[in-house]
Amino acid sequence: MFCRSSIVARINLSIIVKRTLFIQAWFSDLISADFSLRGKFMAKAQRPLSPHLQVYRFGAHMAVSIIHRVTGSMLAFGAILLTWWLVALATGYEYFNMVQSFASSAIGRLVLFGITFALMQHFASGIRHLFMDSGKLYELKANTASAKFTFVFSAIMTLVIWAAAYKVMGAY
Repeated sequence: MFCRSSIVARINLSIIVKRTLFIQAWFSDLISADFSLRGKFMAKAQRPLSPHLQVYRFGAHMAVSIIHRVTGSMLAFGAILLTWWLVALATGYEYFNMVQSFASSAIGRLVLFGITFALMQHFASGIRHLFMDSGKLYELKANTASAKFTFVFSAIMTLVIWAAAYKVMGAY
């Protein structure tokens, strides 16, 4: 009826299930044990506490790290706005005009300016991280200078992009 290999497989499976249930029961007993009993199993390690924010001075490199994460989120929002604009372009003239009127309003331009800054900051921070991945910029002065450079670069490039856009569009 049954071949020998299927019987052996069933026996092995039952052994695995029994061992698994035993291990689960042992761990649940260990976890639910009183903490005074836990001390018998494990010696309490005396480790120093990690330094916290009170120990470190806030520097430009910390700001770049935080801003890099924030600009990544802003770029995700910008991708949603770009998708909205592309859908409006594909939908029709009336809907596209409505989206364009929002984009050309003061609030829309401010949002687009912020997204442009986020793109340039994220780009500059990414290039900085490429250099750091190659083993450069780990000295404190070079690290701080490169962190400050990302802010200067992103501000200048944002202004250059917007000036070029206004020049092409004929605003001045």
